[in-house]
Amino acid sequence: MRPIRLIALGALLVAAACGGGSSASDATSAPAKTAAVATLPPATSPSATLPVATTPAATPSSTPAAAGALALGKKIYETAGDVGCVECHQASGGGGKTKAGDTAPDIRGATATKLRDALGGGAAAMSFIKLSTDEIDAVVAYLQYLNEQP
Repeated sequence: MRPIRLIALGALLVAAACGGGSSASDATSAPAKTAAVATLPPATSPSATLPVATTPAATPSSTPAAAGALALGKKIYETAGDVGCVECHQASGGGGKTKAGDTAPDIRGATATKLRDALGGGAAAMSFIKLSTDEIDAVVAYLQYLNEQP
């Protein structure tokens, strides 16, 4: 066989394997295949990127459990130790002068580790506040949520 015949035979086999026949059902499906391929950027273009489906990132309140933890954290922040964290750190977490004349630190942007340490007894001025691990986690989640607000 000559090379041209082999190429023609190969092309026919590829066409048949890929559904390249001429039946009526093939004729109706061919434009859809062509249209889908035509929308993709050329593979040889260095700046071409394929579209990527994205899913919105989960927010703290996007699940019932997270929303419950935020609500608990807010409640504790407002009421812990019969005065709440807001008594010294203000509603925003910005800190400032307390009624007793002390200065409470700005806790906005504090790391979760630092917050857990302070709430777990590491801050002497807050030793009267007794929280469980779950309550500490809820307050930390609430403060991180506050930190994300404009």
